Amino acid sequence: MTLRTLLQGTRLGDVLPWGGVALLGAMQARGGWQGLDLATAVAGVLTVLGLALFAFLFNDLCDRNENRRENRPDRSLASGAFPLWLGIGLAGSGAALALTGPLVLGNSFVMTWSLASLALGAAYSAPWPRLKCRAGLASLTHVIQGTLAFALPAWLARGQLDPAAAVAGVWFGLVFAAGHLHHEVLDLAADQAAGTRTLAVRRGGRTALWLGFALFASAAIWSSWLALAGRTASWWGWTQLGMFLAYAMGFAYFTRGRPDPAGVRRLRQLYRISYLAGGALLLAASWHGGAG
Repeated sequence: MTLRTLLQGTRLGDVLPWGGVALLGAMQARGGWQGLDLATAVAGVLTVLGLALFAFLFNDLCDRNENRRENRPDRSLASGAFPLWLGIGLAGSGAALALTGPLVLGNSFVMTWSLASLALGAAYSAPWPRLKCRAGLASLTHVIQGTLAFALPAWLARGQLDPAAAVAGVWFGLVFAAGHLHHEVLDLAADQAAGTRTLAVRRGGRTALWLGFALFASAAIWSSWLALAGRTASWWGWTQLGMFLAYAMGFAYFTRGRPDPAGVRRLRQLYRISYLAGGALLLAASWHGGAG
């Protein structure tokens, strides 16, 4: 098995960034790295990584036949290059990992929300209810999952449910949902051929693209409100606003609001780099307590 096949099969490129979101949530809850217990931080990160690993691999397992018909080169599970038994095992391991931290720490409410996240991830991809084919519910699923990726480690770090962590985490949920709509535009032709009725298939690529833009804009507005309301440091808001401005310029330059696959692909590369770089800045600041 080549390294490329391994990375595709495990979806590590999609999974690992969520570890940064989890660490950011934990540090923001404790005012920086120095106020954070190491065991709690590790538990929070592993919980979120487990949830992400399960969600992405379970999705690939459920879509294996469709991806095979579409001849997707980026889905090694569908081609058989990545063993089916390994995909099933890793998905199950992700689910177990997501529950281990809350179980060891005896945190029942994080355990409950982790179970809910696993159930939601399964419902999104499973043949029924297949939320990915239910336009509004598909985006709502991404908002909830992205919010929990930030909130769960924060709740573990504080040892209690804290609505403020969920409020701050909504930004990540909105960004996650926005990015996924752009992904639907890229997969439009393949989804049409496979009969996967995503929002882009039902309403058209242009509608999905503009809704994705609206969600990215909503995330920028949300982050600005968090900063103005004193829920985050002011420069936290400025950093997140900078990510959106980079995306907005790319949207105008690469797509001009049209669902051209080549343009959307370049736009996705741009916003992924922008948001990863911005996230790294937020982590660096949170390390010293600057984002709380």
